[in-house]
Amino acid sequence: MQKISRGLEKLVKELGLEDAVRENSIRERWGELLGEPLAHHLFPKRLSGSTLHISVDSPLWLQEASFYRNEILKKLARLGIKEIKLKAGGHAAKRSLKAKRPKIDREEPPLSEEDRILLENSLRPIKDELLKEVSRNLLIKAIRREKKS
Repeated sequence: MQKISRGLEKLVKELGLEDAVRENSIRERWGELLGEPLAHHLFPKRLSGSTLHISVDSPLWLQEASFYRNEILKKLARLGIKEIKLKAGGHAAKRSLKAKRPKIDREEPPLSEEDRILLENSLRPIKDELLKEVSRNLLIKAIRREKKS
């Protein structure tokens, strides 16, 4: 498994996908990162280097979000975000939010202790925290898929 995680990290860098991986990770964890009700009214639209462009579903929430700007930045700083740009996005932001919300239909079974140890040992050599997180999610899905078949 260590070879897989090293290969995955190298492949992401070679293909220049680091920003895309970071952006996807932010979108997947948006609710967890911001918490409610902010995550329900704000949506990450795109990442440009260390600037995250955020769509807000109404002018009222745009004003509210501006009050929380520093708090939002603190929460996103560990992901390499140094600046946020807020823009009212109207109905498009609401549609995007609904489309990006995680599905809660079924709960996945927890990993066995053996699988967890193998997973953590495989991820240990990855230094980049964001890449480690993305790799963890991919490996968990692979382990669960393997057990199903």
